[in-house]
Amino acid sequence: MTLPTHEVYALRYATVARRRSQNFITPPDPHDGPMPMDYFVWVIRNGARVYLVDTGFNAEAARARGWMVLASDASHYYDNMGRDAPFPIVDNVADMLAGYEILLKFAESPDHIVPGHDPQVRTRYPGLAGMDTEVVALHLGAVSNPR
Repeated sequence: MTLPTHEVYALRYATVARRRSQNFITPPDPHDGPMPMDYFVWVIRNGARVYLVDTGFNAEAARARGWMVLASDASHYYDNMGRDAPFPIVDNVADMLAGYEILLKFAESPDHIVPGHDPQVRTRYPGLAGMDTEVVALHLGAVSNPR
């Protein structure tokens, strides 16, 4: 069976000013600084269909670069998963950490997981040709990885 190829775009629709300490369940950091939270919706399209994926839901797409997982609120930031530091409103930390393993299971690699609120999404992925950086093309693959 041949699976369809899709383009996947992240569209930022809002940003909230926050501090790093507001985004992680970790001991206070004496170097706490700004870490804004972005809000995205995703557009997944091919020649036949266009899908809008709102945050709060997962979707797999971008066959051209491998299976991707749009993590949405399962991982607000790259550092939530990368540092095993869940977002502060989690009900059960152990379940959240186990959830990170599930995300990794479904993504082709850690670089194929896109968090739902990290401003780094807009710097890691290329902008849509002729557009500003509010829209980035996830299906083209990351252009940078500051990890």
